[in-house]
Amino acid sequence: MRFKSNAQRKAVMMKMTFKQRNDISPTLFKYNIKQFPETKYKTYSDSWFKETFKNVNVSSKIKSQAKQIVKDNKIGGLCDPGYIANTIKNSPNKESAIQRINSAYSSTIKNKKSVSKIIK
Repeated sequence: MRFKSNAQRKAVMMKMTFKQRNDISPTLFKYNIKQFPETKYKTYSDSWFKETFKNVNVSSKIKSQAKQIVKDNKIGGLCDPGYIANTIKNSPNKESAIQRINSAYSSTIKNKKSVSKIIK
């Protein structure tokens, strides 16, 4: 993104860091954020999960495990179910997958045993 001035660049950086009183986004961003596909799906709906697993090649069992982990722990990022599914698939064993998922989502997953119950 090109800025007209150094002040405009600093304003964007401040907006990304702190909530601003004057909303300058209409002048800086030419696209409406609501136009992007991430926002047109309701989180945890079938269409949302279909979008999250669009380019993820894993079995249906692993997809259902990832769905359950995401729902139980209220993880709502569009890329998170795919990341969890790939972590389960590419880990050498189940214990390693459980450890990696608990580590990656340590601030979100409060009950660490919930992941191990779903994967095992």
